[in-house]
Amino acid sequence: MKLHPMLMFKGNAADALEHYTSAMPAAKVTDKREREDGTIESANLMFGENQLLMIDSPIDQPFDFTPSFSLFVFFDDPVSLDLAYERLSKGGQVMMKLGEYDFAKRYGWVCDQFGVSWQLCLPQAE
Repeated sequence: MKLHPMLMFKGNAADALEHYTSAMPAAKVTDKREREDGTIESANLMFGENQLLMIDSPIDQPFDFTPSFSLFVFFDDPVSLDLAYERLSKGGQVMMKLGEYDFAKRYGWVCDQFGVSWQLCLPQAE
């Protein structure tokens, strides 16, 4: 069994894909299918072995993203984390400032410009 989170956008999934690949250079888009109007029917955003599914809803939905659900990303190095934090927070909202916390060597929480919540963490050394 595998679990793959899916994000449903309201016509701006292509912009989100571009934004996320610039924020996390190791990320790559695979299996992208567009509708005739340019919206995303489906796309996979790969982070190593991790897959994030993304679509544009073909109908107007009465709901949006909420910070009560986050994508929690563990980083191996502080440089990649800092880059992701800087780019994801641009145009978004900082929920917790980037810094050292009791539970992490480096951590920051942002809601990006699309409303998606990201918790970015460099774990304490074991």
